[in-house]
This record gives sequence, structure tokens and C-alpha cells, in this order.
Amino acid sequence: MASNTKKEAHDERREYRRRRRIRNQILAYLTLVVLIAGVVAGGYFGVKAIRKGAVKNTTVTETETAAPEQSGETASETSAEEYIPEDFTPSSDFEEEAL
Repeated sequence: MASNTKKEAHDERREYRRRRRIRNQILAYLTLVVLIAGVVAGGYFGVKAIRKGAVKNTTVTETETAAPEQSGETASETSAEEYIPEDFTPSSDFEEEAL
């Protein structure tokens, strides 16, 4: 009889360890799924934010290029020519100094 009691106690501990292993496996897989879902969600929202910033930047650039067109000037008329002083004469001194 003592042998049966030892065997039953051993079987109970064995069953308890088995259940604990299964429970830990389930928790490990759930943790993995949650982490993967977090990475996917972070990637989705990150790409969404980048696209939103790119579209916003493109809209600002388009607005800046559209402003001269709305005032009746073309983009070529608003080039660097308007920033060059009228009395400016290009010289070749710069090229000689560079050599």
C-alpha cells in the first residue's frame, strides 16, 4: 500500500508539472502574438505618419510653386534673375583666382 501512495503522489506531481508546462506555453504564445501585433501596429501607424508628413510637405511645396502662378507670374519669371543687382557684371576674375 505504501507503494501505491508513493506512486499516486508521484503521478499527481507529474500531472501538476504537465499542466504548468502547458499553461506556460499558452502564456508564451500569447505574449508572442501580442508583441507581433504591437510591431505590426507600430509599423502601420509609422508608415501612415510618414505618408501624412510627405503629403503635407508636397502640399506645402505645391502651394509655394502655385503662389507665383496665382499672381500672374510664371516660375521662370521668379527665378534668380530678380535677386541679381542691376549693376552686376560677371567677371572672369573668380575663375582665375580659383586656379
